[in-house]
Amino acid sequence: MFMEITEFDRQLIRRFIASIIDIIIVINLSLLVFLSIKIINFFILNLFYTSYYFIIPVVFSSYFSLTLGSKGQATYGMIIMNFNLCLKKGDNFTKKHAFIHSFIFFAVLPIGVITLTYFIYPLLNDKRACIHDLFYKVGFKDLGETS
Repeated sequence: MFMEITEFDRQLIRRFIASIIDIIIVINLSLLVFLSIKIINFFILNLFYTSYYFIIPVVFSSYFSLTLGSKGQATYGMIIMNFNLCLKKGDNFTKKHAFIHSFIFFAVLPIGVITLTYFIYPLLNDKRACIHDLFYKVGFKDLGETS
């Protein structure tokens, strides 16, 4: 009668929680950078005013490139949820791979949210893979269940 929660369902839930943790971290980092530039702009008469447009893309791409491209191949949200990502080709996740993966994620996100395919696709496939993982051939590596 009730649907059994599979291993892949638990992985999807952990990925979702990890992404929320990462978004909170990145938003806080963006606010700190914004505040720093605001203070600097006050003293230099608004010479860096146009830099506000680049804060969020630069902070997001830097965060994901530096954390996913590190030795642990995981963001802080993934570390808290005890998993990381790996390439299905067997290669290590480098900073370049991490940047391209996060770029594909943010390129697919608006289209996927508008068409709801970003939410529906992981629920319809057996392995609960996300759309951006299919484009870049990324797999989930479980480091142990969190309680």
